[in-house]
Amino acid sequence: MNHEQKEELRENARTTFKARLDDELLNRFNEGKLFAKGSVLDWENLNGTNEITVLDYNGMLVKFKINTTGNTEKFTLDNLFIYNKAHLQSLLSACKEMYDSEKNTLEDFLHIDYDCVYIIHDEDCDKYYVGQAKHGSWRIKDHLHESATGDIDKRIREGMKYTLRFIPLEGSGYRSLDALEAAFIAYYNSFYKNNGYNKTRGNNGPGDHRVTTALL
Repeated sequence: MNHEQKEELRENARTTFKARLDDELLNRFNEGKLFAKGSVLDWENLNGTNEITVLDYNGMLVKFKINTTGNTEKFTLDNLFIYNKAHLQSLLSACKEMYDSEKNTLEDFLHIDYDCVYIIHDEDCDKYYVGQAKHGSWRIKDHLHESATGDIDKRIREGMKYTLRFIPLEGSGYRSLDALEAAFIAYYNSFYKNNGYNKTRGNNGPGDHRVTTALL
């Protein structure tokens, strides 16, 4: 592999990583502050969420310590999923579209026709499902339809008690539904291998691409 090919891989990795960030984290990354030595971040991997401390960053490879175990890890940018927990909490606090299966009907949220992420909380099992939609109400209709076969769809038809939130993309600080959805899947740890109903970790979730350390 020649120099130009390696540079293309590095640039693709940076582009992948940046697309996952909200505006605040993107600004910090562009200013060279996100991976400053000693920075503490929320990191998502197959085992869930971990608080980490940055030990070193060379422009592509990040070395950090997992605070709970003391173990160190090295990852290329495209294999990192870093998110801003405080920012997501602020979006939830500001959410004006929240519905309760015991109090609301489908007609109560038919007006939700904007780009959004929706969060279904199975209160009986305390599990979450995070999805995205161009028209929020249309997507919920899909979940309620008798032909829907997902685990969350079956639970809804079984009569589970649930709450439903809609987080609009506009004003969220994210530039795509993929990024916003993946962030909330990480926040709620709703990947099915952990404790949720999501079969993937989002279209732009962690681990979608690979750049080997040998290229660095």
